Amino acid sequence: MISRAKVFANLFACARATSIKQTVIPLTFFRTRATLALKLIKPIALCSGSFVVLAATSPSKQTLSSKDLNQITKKADALFNDNKFEDVLKLLRPFKEDRIEDIIWRISRAAYTLSKSQTISKEEHATLVEESYAMAKLTIELNENSALGHKWMSIALDAYSNLQGFRERCATLTTVLNHMLKSIELDPTDATVIYMVGMWYYSITDLAWYQRSVLQAIAGKLPAVSYEEALTYFKRAEEISPNFYSLNLLMLGKCYHKLGDLDSAIAYLRRAINYPKFTDDDHKAHQEASELLKKLKA
Repeated sequence: MISRAKVFANLFACARATSIKQTVIPLTFFRTRATLALKLIKPIALCSGSFVVLAATSPSKQTLSSKDLNQITKKADALFNDNKFEDVLKLLRPFKEDRIEDIIWRISRAAYTLSKSQTISKEEHATLVEESYAMAKLTIELNENSALGHKWMSIALDAYSNLQGFRERCATLTTVLNHMLKSIELDPTDATVIYMVGMWYYSITDLAWYQRSVLQAIAGKLPAVSYEEALTYFKRAEEISPNFYSLNLLMLGKCYHKLGDLDSAIAYLRRAINYPKFTDDDHKAHQEASELLKKLKA
């Protein structure tokens, strides 16, 4: 039986942006080859939810002045960086029907991030994921060249399809990747998104052959994957924003280990271990890097 946890483990471990710089306008996801010019695959239709209907059908009402919009988005970003995700939603939801891109993608981001809280119910989780997906979809409808829209669509679509079940999540893997790549094409400076693409390639490469066979039977033909390809993205993310994320350092170490470059693996694992531990991800990177380093030195 295919290990569901392993297929998707940490695929989008850094869904939350790590700084204001990464959360404002230039946030793209999987931008890499300009030659790809990937055509956006139409995502699956979103079912139910009155807020979805309102978001999709309400007439545009650009009622906010540029000054008001700037103040609101600055406040939303400050609240988000303080982990006050419910406050972000309370601030932004009243403007949902105005259909303003900079409001809508921030709702998607806050709803998704809040959905990952361990203190909410299963029903609340599902509602927030649906809202995140609806808002990401609307962002792209408002501006098909929104790097942030494609970034949050890739994240929200993965979470939304997971609500539908394992088979549906597998079936949307390529669509998720395409949104990430489109985001990177539109904004090649977002290290977070580039890291996420690396995780996509690493997670699938790391499957056993029979697990990958099951996955391909469900998802159809997948792009060629390899540890080398994953490493390319992790290295690129680090070059764009050095030391931006503990898990990127960990993944660089793991890729080099898989490829047999032990000196480079040890160097990056040590950097992950020495990274300041402010978040759960930092603690996770520290623990996993420490365990792997012990094995390499044994």
